[in-house]
Amino acid sequence: MTRPVLEFENVAFSYGPTPVLRDVDLSVCEGDYLAIVGPNGGGKSTLLKLALGIARPDSGTVRVFGQPPRGVVPRVGYVPQHLSFDARYPITVDHVVMMGMLDRLRAGPFGRAARIRAREMLERVGLGHAAGRLFRELSGGERQRVLLARALVCDPAMLLLDEPTANMDREHESRMYAMLGDLCAGMTICVVSHNVNIVTRHASKLACVNRSCSLHPLEGVGDGHIHEIVGSAFLRIHHDSECDVFEPHAHGHAHTHGGGE
Repeated sequence: MTRPVLEFENVAFSYGPTPVLRDVDLSVCEGDYLAIVGPNGGGKSTLLKLALGIARPDSGTVRVFGQPPRGVVPRVGYVPQHLSFDARYPITVDHVVMMGMLDRLRAGPFGRAARIRAREMLERVGLGHAAGRLFRELSGGERQRVLLARALVCDPAMLLLDEPTANMDREHESRMYAMLGDLCAGMTICVVSHNVNIVTRHASKLACVNRSCSLHPLEGVGDGHIHEIVGSAFLRIHHDSECDVFEPHAHGHAHTHGGGE
């Protein structure tokens, strides 16, 4: 039996007076590829922040590899939805990837070994040719793949991703999730996504998050049943060129996500 690497036990969290998560129980095991879906404001990104130790629960317990999250930071890779940076700063793609090794550097500039390692990770995500380019010159989708390479550069045991395909078109989005599926042979993956149709083709488990959390295995589950599972979280699934998910808006209107690389 595989052991749990991420555990939430009766977790609640609020931003000031606003409750975001309540009574969350979740267990993610070694080798799981977990898709996390739910409406805007339902607590998906907060779930990742708690797993990273960026936020602390108001009540309940979060454990990563059996320890408090902050104690295992080097074993966890993280891909944010966006990277905040000054576009005027001429940082190259390989240097962005090497930033993922800062915790392991003793002193001084990045050496030859670090550059080789960064190039290997860029090759792994299909961007080896872009190592010397300026990060600001890349498309949104290419930047996300660079951030994935940065997260992988230290061989994490678990990878957390917050809507990593938000700036990609449908083709590149599908490739990204397939790539993550290949990586899952050596690590545990938890990915927040707005596109149920694509991410669940590759994931092994589905977590529906909307204040609370329900976990569903995906082995042998067809598209029709997946739509039944997420029915409480989503207004409807719209099958168009972007295959977007329509989420309930505060005033009952549909809100959609999309974008091309």
